[in-house]
Amino acid sequence: ETSIELTTSKELLLRPSTPRFLVAGDQVELATIIQNNSGGPLSADVSIQVVGVNLDDPSQIMQRVDLPAGGRQRVTWRGVVQPVDAVDILFQAFNETYQDAARPERNPIPVLRYSSPQTFGTSGVLADPGEITEVVSLPRSFTPTGGELRIEMAPSMAAMILKGLDALEAFPYQYPEGVLSRLLPNLETYRTLTELGIDNPELKTRLEDAISNGLRRLQSLQVADGGWGWYANDRSDLYLSAYVVYGLNRAVAAGVSVDENMLRQGVSYLEGQYYLPDITANDWEIDRQVFVAFALTEGGQEVFLDGLHDLRDRLAPWSKSMLAMSIQKMDAGDERVKTLTADLEGSAIRTATGAFWQDDTETYYTLSTPNFNSAMVLTLLARVNPASPLVADAVRYLSINRNIHGGWLSSYETAWVLMSLTDVLRGTGELQAIYEFSAAVNGTPVASGNAGGLENINIVSARLPLSDLNPNGPNALTISRSGTAGRLYYRAYLQVFRPVAEATPINRGISVDRQYYLNWEECQQDGCTPTTSYSLNAEDQPVVVRLNLAVPNDLYQVVVDDFLPAGSEIIDRSLKIAQQGEPTPSGNNYSPYDPLGGGWGWWWFNSPKVYDDHIQWVADYLPAGTYTLTYEIMPAHVGEFQVIPAHAYMNYFPEVEGLSAGEVFSILP
Repeated sequence: ETSIELTTSKELLLRPSTPRFLVAGDQVELATIIQNNSGGPLSADVSIQVVGVNLDDPSQIMQRVDLPAGGRQRVTWRGVVQPVDAVDILFQAFNETYQDAARPERNPIPVLRYSSPQTFGTSGVLADPGEITEVVSLPRSFTPTGGELRIEMAPSMAAMILKGLDALEAFPYQYPEGVLSRLLPNLETYRTLTELGIDNPELKTRLEDAISNGLRRLQSLQVADGGWGWYANDRSDLYLSAYVVYGLNRAVAAGVSVDENMLRQGVSYLEGQYYLPDITANDWEIDRQVFVAFALTEGGQEVFLDGLHDLRDRLAPWSKSMLAMSIQKMDAGDERVKTLTADLEGSAIRTATGAFWQDDTETYYTLSTPNFNSAMVLTLLARVNPASPLVADAVRYLSINRNIHGGWLSSYETAWVLMSLTDVLRGTGELQAIYEFSAAVNGTPVASGNAGGLENINIVSARLPLSDLNPNGPNALTISRSGTAGRLYYRAYLQVFRPVAEATPINRGISVDRQYYLNWEECQQDGCTPTTSYSLNAEDQPVVVRLNLAVPNDLYQVVVDDFLPAGSEIIDRSLKIAQQGEPTPSGNNYSPYDPLGGGWGWWWFNSPKVYDDHIQWVADYLPAGTYTLTYEIMPAHVGEFQVIPAHAYMNYFPEVEGLSAGEVFSILP
């Protein structure tokens, strides 16, 4: 045997040099390196074809280059990134003998928005024939840089459920909660639509893939003790583990194949953690044990529930609903189910937008929100008292409180709401209703459709640019329908973009600001002055990015995202390319030489995850206080880059958030 190593190359070679991502409005330099491997001097014409960037000098699209043998040269073009979804680039070089063409490794290059979106929405349900008019007005306090009016009409709750499944795809699902929150609604939707006789092969394949992928991912994330943690390599959490075991039991009940060992270990973990709280326990601890019992009874385990029932006056609406369903599971004729249901019906909060329930206790421990509470009560009512007028009122409330993408506040909340709607869908009969519906803006029709039968369940939508609206006065949006039965669900969202440069930092329970520093080790002793520029020729050290957070109250499941300038790269120390023991301000790697190198309080956060355009930290629990997180970037591409604000928020309560100011970071030749 013998082995021969050959190295080959084209005589004329292009190597693109572009950022991994861009931001609309960036002043960017696009470049390619042309190399002559022909063995003699040559001249070539180098050109660029680009969609999404307006070049400063279009006459320089093609440039003549003279190269000696073995020589190389960097050829550049400058321009402004346009508000597009992505930039498509093709570099070409040729002469009489040779030619080459190349695109960037990650092409097309995604384009982010340097703007602060603001959304104003309305929703409703037309249960009777007629029309309703909503008033839409553009903001007067600033001039929007862009935006649109979105109108959606759903002739069936099935359409709203399918839209919610699409919305779940936008949430991260690499962790157990996100995986299960994606799996469960897909499972229940597949089961419900099958029962209703809806035969859609494409939808069936999509749901089956989501279910099988989710089960495999949950198995890989299970902790050795049988439970599941909030994040990979995290310790088991009882609340989350109950959620996963409940989901696995639902999958088994639907006839889905689930790994027996995974489920058995999960059940064993819950059984070992289940106990009857005494009167000195916190309310959230009692709620949590109800959830454990709910997960176990769903799988047919016998659980002693009398003690929990004795504590029913201390239960949140969602856990009281779970207790009622657990009792019903063990004994369908138990009178306590009717008593608990009547208590919940009497505690409903009624408004002009429907009926809802909320938890008066500390909610961060159990991810409790009004939408979550309302979804659980709605699930109970759909199972034991579907004729209750509160069913329609709760559906109206939940439909109104969707976000612009069709989901709800978080992946967890969205999952429970979608499951409650599938329970209601089974008994509404709305798929048999026949009627016509339409929408008009200022008297001009913009969308219409028909309801009736299994083939007419899709959402009818329209999107109008701001130029189609009256900027100086109110605009009339009219929704109308005919027929005598069924419900028309509608919603409209006006989304406008405000330049970040004009928007001040936001503090809604978390304060965050960001600075960039050069010569970090020296400036810590002599005093540091933040910078907003970097010279590729003058500097040879990374830039240290420092995030300062102030948290006035204890928070749970806190996420911190920071976006970097588009022309730079994050230095990921977790790849261990640095010398062992080297002091570094990056990441969560402890160094005995510099224990505070990652900032102050970094030990409360999981190791940061590095993406092309941002870095992310997550903390299961963050006590009140101040924190500093630092990491390093290395500028690589010339330009003036608009840096999207840093964002800190509670994952399951995103209204608790903070945003830093936006800024421009210049990378000079």
